[in-house]
Amino acid sequence: MGYEPQMKRELNTLQLVGVAFMVTASWLGVTGGFSTGVLIGGSATIVYGLILIGVINLFIVTSLAELISAMPNAGGQYYWVTRLAPPSVARPSAFFTGLCNLFGGIVATSGGFVLMGHLVLGCVKLVHPSFSIQSWQAYLVGLAFNTSIAIVNLNHKSISTGLTIGMVINIASCAAITITIPAVSPTHTDASYIFDNLENVSGWKSKGIAFLVGLINANYSYGMIDTAVHMAEEIPEPEKNVPKALYMTVGLGFLTAWPLAVLLMWCLTDFDGIVGTETGVPLLHLFYLALRKNKAAAIFMLSLIMISYFFAVIGLQAYMSRICWAFSRDNGLPFSKLWSRVHRKLNIPLEAHVLCTVLVSLLSLLGIASTTAFNSLAAGVIIFPALSYALPTFYSLLPRNKDIKGPFNLGRLGTFCRVSTLLFCIFATVIYSFPYMMPATADNMNYISPIIGAFLLYAGADWFLRARKSFVVREQ
Repeated sequence: MGYEPQMKRELNTLQLVGVAFMVTASWLGVTGGFSTGVLIGGSATIVYGLILIGVINLFIVTSLAELISAMPNAGGQYYWVTRLAPPSVARPSAFFTGLCNLFGGIVATSGGFVLMGHLVLGCVKLVHPSFSIQSWQAYLVGLAFNTSIAIVNLNHKSISTGLTIGMVINIASCAAITITIPAVSPTHTDASYIFDNLENVSGWKSKGIAFLVGLINANYSYGMIDTAVHMAEEIPEPEKNVPKALYMTVGLGFLTAWPLAVLLMWCLTDFDGIVGTETGVPLLHLFYLALRKNKAAAIFMLSLIMISYFFAVIGLQAYMSRICWAFSRDNGLPFSKLWSRVHRKLNIPLEAHVLCTVLVSLLSLLGIASTTAFNSLAAGVIIFPALSYALPTFYSLLPRNKDIKGPFNLGRLGTFCRVSTLLFCIFATVIYSFPYMMPATADNMNYISPIIGAFLLYAGADWFLRARKSFVVREQ
């Protein structure tokens, strides 16, 4: 595909699925965005949202699977744009797509960084109620967490081993929580609360709008669904194996996330107490009540989530460093010559990995300046990847590209999936920019719009000052 191979193809299909499953981490998405989903639309929004968004993600992975099968390349979306777009717009379109893809990975990793800090401090608060949680403390805990994972990612073999172990731990932890919490909880809600409760405390007058905005929890659970695409140059026969991994990611995601969501809603008997907990971690308070106020047991259950997050971020760091490396091969970033190297002994894009780790640490500082603004990045985990899907999907529908096909192609069904994907990308960008709560104030505003504005400002400046002269579109 116009590039000299630099990465060894050392991953097998199971390990690729492990990377994709853990980065997407659907069941962890349910736990991480637990309070937001319940507040905006109620339990039914989460339960039905996971089904609805799961179906939509089948459309998305079908679109991605057809494209990666025809054009296997670690650059994924931005590379496809270089091949599919009309020559007059190919370079700026590919540049914008590549930046969206990379920034989506950085935003997602930053979210895991700070979330881990709050989970750890929430446990401290549960044991020592007088402890006062500060945002800088959460940052430092997250920094230690991010740095330790960056060290693990310095060796390709430790990545592949960690991903295999991590997949087992993720599934086992999800099963342990899904079975244990409802089994030992002294009180439960009923089926009508789980499946019929569209309780809306978001302030939106329209329950329909509240439901649509509340889908962010379910959508967050399927974030970074394109992970397997960016490992295409590290697995044999990517044109066949990557599509398999994409479908398995959605399937495993739903099978772990949906039962967990239903059973957590079954145990949500003290809504106000759980959402308003002083620990700052509603899920920890739910565990505490379900486990009959046993603090040690509640912390143990939350530790299963923290360990699973550790392995998930191993995959996330690998994901974003591969995008950074692939994009830099075509001069997509300033100083691309440095970021496009692959360390011969470690078999990883070392400089790209270090750059991404530093950028994540810097972006996470936003959590100290404004917790509200940082929380808005959850929408970025959905919107930036969606923007990266939009252009290759649109260009693939042009008549000039009808003969670009790979071993995996579904014909008219594939066309339907691509049209559906494009429509959803537009929907997600608009709806998830809405405020989560009404009336919107400085304390509850969704700041994703100014974040997107700042991103566009950087993209425009870099394009006109540097990339329009140096960004490369490769011939096949």
